[in-house]
Amino acid sequence: MYNTYEPNYQQTAIEDDVIANLLSNDNCLGIASLQATRVLLIEDDRTTRRLVSKAIGNYCNLTEANNAGQGISKYKNFNPDIVFLDLELPDDNGHNILKWIVHNDPGAYVVLFSGSCDTHNVKKAINNGAKGYVPKPFDAGRMMYYICQCPKLH
Repeated sequence: MYNTYEPNYQQTAIEDDVIANLLSNDNCLGIASLQATRVLLIEDDRTTRRLVSKAIGNYCNLTEANNAGQGISKYKNFNPDIVFLDLELPDDNGHNILKWIVHNDPGAYVVLFSGSCDTHNVKKAINNGAKGYVPKPFDAGRMMYYICQCPKLH
């Protein structure tokens, strides 16, 4: 697990091994296909966005939004294969964004990405269409797992 407040994050050998194992898994399409995967991260914390970019940015086509309004705009223009969505955004609730995404794109693959890991929030997000949950501080291997499982890639 990462400390999201660690300014000089360096991916560890263990994390590299987890990602390499996922990439060699039959359920994953391989590095060339992954690098074309469009991933949208909707997260208001700049440090967390930077750490996610360092951790998975070389494995996918990552774009970021720092609030709900920007997230919706980027969703419309970027047409992501997968979205990692924070629940606590400064301009709206992540549950509302999830509902908007699923309503406008019923095949969307949205994964909750939040420090609000209480059971109620997770169940509510899953009931509203989220396909999984990555708690913060985040685990790059878990994020890569969801990217590899994205049905739009298979």
